[in-house]
Amino acid sequence: AADIDARGVDLNRPVRSIRSVGGCRSRGMVNLFYASNPRSILSYRHIIRVTGGRKVLFLQAATTEALSEARLKAAEIRAILDGVDDVWVTNERLREWVESLHLVVPVSIVSPFVSLIQDYGSAELPEATTVIATSCWEGGQVYGVQLTVDAVARLRQSQPDARLIVLLYGRNTLKSREMAMALEATPWVRVVQGADEETVEQILGTCDALVRASSSDGDSLIVRRALSLGRRVLASDVVPRPTGVELFSLSSEDLLAALECPRRRTSDGAGLGPSVLTTVLELASQIR
Repeated sequence: AADIDARGVDLNRPVRSIRSVGGCRSRGMVNLFYASNPRSILSYRHIIRVTGGRKVLFLQAATTEALSEARLKAAEIRAILDGVDDVWVTNERLREWVESLHLVVPVSIVSPFVSLIQDYGSAELPEATTVIATSCWEGGQVYGVQLTVDAVARLRQSQPDARLIVLLYGRNTLKSREMAMALEATPWVRVVQGADEETVEQILGTCDALVRASSSDGDSLIVRRALSLGRRVLASDVVPRPTGVELFSLSSEDLLAALECPRRRTSDGAGLGPSVLTTVLELASQIR
């Protein structure tokens, strides 16, 4: 694939986006515009217009939800999305949302993660699930952190050594510090704020399980990373999940049941797509 000309443009980082435009005008290129922030699409749609080649906009769950919550007119959203050649989303639920806008461009399901593991479900389970990790963004109720805390509190009645590590992302603000302090008021909860990649990898590699209690989601990267490290992963059943993920409904009672009864209900991976790398290579081969 060394002769394929592909470039990624991160619309969430304005300066990088603008600097990238100069090299994105060749007709023989695949230009992948990644956006998790709806403001980035609205503010930098002109970047999409002036680029050449095959233009692909990759939307994450947070983007589509925020566009809906902003109550933008369908015509305004179409004006943005119709400026690209392809729209990629991370699962079937998001594709249905985008297709409801009646776009003229194709919408595909693509995974943002490239894994070397083919069968996630073959990982060995830990003897006891005592160190549990979860993650959230500052101020984000969608990640279900309190639900996870409640479930682990109940788990501790039978497993008193159980503890929770919360990976807290986002800016170091007064709000995020207050959130961390409130969580750490519980003695068996530890908050790791603004962790770098190495720290996240270390936590995922040493915990017994990762819990993703989100009320909405895309194809979560931290779920994929934990699976690739052979961790036990439990995630809400609100969207399609990778093969081998243990599913639970959004209640502390059902999460507790899932923690106590391994693999009672697991995902078969249906509703997710091929990796970004695979799909970009296919597109690039079509326009060469």
